[in-house]
Amino acid sequence: MANPIISPSGVRSLVLTESVSIDASPDSVWRVLENLTGWPSWNAVCDSARWTEGAPWEAGSWFRMVLRMAGVPVPFTVRVVEADPPSAVSWESTVLTVTGSRSFTIEHAGDGKGSLVADTKTFTSPVLPLRLFYPRPIIQTMSRRWLRSLKEQAESNLSPSVE
Repeated sequence: MANPIISPSGVRSLVLTESVSIDASPDSVWRVLENLTGWPSWNAVCDSARWTEGAPWEAGSWFRMVLRMAGVPVPFTVRVVEADPPSAVSWESTVLTVTGSRSFTIEHAGDGKGSLVADTKTFTSPVLPLRLFYPRPIIQTMSRRWLRSLKEQAESNLSPSVE
């Protein structure tokens, strides 16, 4: 789902959301997601990830990751905005005039056994027409691959240990 928004101040936003049902508890899903340095071992779009400053998953901590966008490695340095294990985590980074925020929410599924995971990305810029500029299909494909990888890892019961 893509929702372009222009605020009264002229800041342009683009919101993209994907979700997946996972046959694992929110705690199990969180154990996979919280192991940042383990992401490359299961995540189809992440080449590397490491903490650079602060305690893992505390607001204000920083990490660096390299993601594959349409086959091209792209580095990101991001700041954790919020972490509420095992139900939510969000981070953000700014490149040029574009601020990108990403949040994962992990909820109990309606059946009480599994989880529903939502991945929401919000891109804002006071200058760029994000609706035209941002490669939505590439970002949506990456999100779907990330969630599919998370699902496979969480359901495999082979969750990597937390470092």
